[in-house]
Amino acid sequence: MTTLRDVLVLDVQNHPVQMPVSSAYRSNMQFARLRHHDLCDANLADTQFNLADLVRAQLSGANLQRCNFHRARLNRVAAIAADFRDANLNQAQCDGADFTNADLSGANLSQAQFCGARLVNASLFGVHSNQSAHPARQQLNFTGADLRGADLRDADLRNAILTDVELQGARYNAGTVWPLGWNTADHGMIFDDHLLAREVAC
Repeated sequence: MTTLRDVLVLDVQNHPVQMPVSSAYRSNMQFARLRHHDLCDANLADTQFNLADLVRAQLSGANLQRCNFHRARLNRVAAIAADFRDANLNQAQCDGADFTNADLSGANLSQAQFCGARLVNASLFGVHSNQSAHPARQQLNFTGADLRGADLRDADLRNAILTDVELQGARYNAGTVWPLGWNTADHGMIFDDHLLAREVAC
């Protein structure tokens, strides 16, 4: 498995080149082929991963704050305790991925696909999702996802598909926006309107 020492990216002529991860920090890695790559604990904040292929990549513990994953392929990645705060996951494919204990606070999840993904105890505080203006396009999809114990406070899920999702112990508050007709009482969730430490500090 390729490790942090060598990250496979593509140059402008679509030829694969090897690039040290230290110089990749905050770089443009769009279209990168990173399948199965080990990026655990890497500091990759602000990196452009749009249209990148990260299928089955190892991202656990990585700093991915404010990264752009627009239309990236993140299927079956291991992203345990990874930091995705304020990341752009618009139209990202995350089916079957493991985001256990990951922090996705403030992330843009518009039209992202999380079918069968594991987000146990993950923070989705303040995530947002815009409805596609194109009726044929998919919306944010959590079908079959495991969100037990997740923090859904202030999350805008009005456009989300929540079919067969597991939500036992997930926390929500008055600022959580649900799809029309959604009944929180049916899913064993916890109403929690306590302020976060970041809100108190403000």
